[in-house]
Amino acid sequence: MQPHTAMNTEKAQRSGYPSAYISGLLTKPEIRRCIEAAPFIFRDFFGECIITAVYGWASNLPHINLCYVPMDVGIASLDTFIRDSLHQEIVRPGDSDFSLAAPDNRLEIVFCHEGHIHAGGEDSLLRRLASTPPFTCLHRANHDMKPSEIADTKT
Repeated sequence: MQPHTAMNTEKAQRSGYPSAYISGLLTKPEIRRCIEAAPFIFRDFFGECIITAVYGWASNLPHINLCYVPMDVGIASLDTFIRDSLHQEIVRPGDSDFSLAAPDNRLEIVFCHEGHIHAGGEDSLLRRLASTPPFTCLHRANHDMKPSEIADTKT
């Protein structure tokens, strides 16, 4: 894993990705492990609920009209939805954008095509997420520092 930098945080802010927490550059298998763990994290954090999933940039969709369309997925079906999306290569870890959000955006996770994970939402949930494997790769972003001032943020 490469370090998180202020440049990553700047890109996240410009792209509209959540930017409270961000990972360094991850390998495709590392991103895949996080995507596969997401249903269990959301179930543990929120219980029965509806999660909003969005296929984003570079998703391998059979119908382009499905790109950037929020889809409601029940927590009981989220694991199957994600496994199918990975199996069909609609979601390609590290090559396409895929996001998941809890009700009221209390927790939002974006798996980005550039090899990072971005997270936003309630601070207590973000701290909990960042302390839960495999999401321990997430670190609080420091929005006040210039890119040249940050080599590695691990707070």
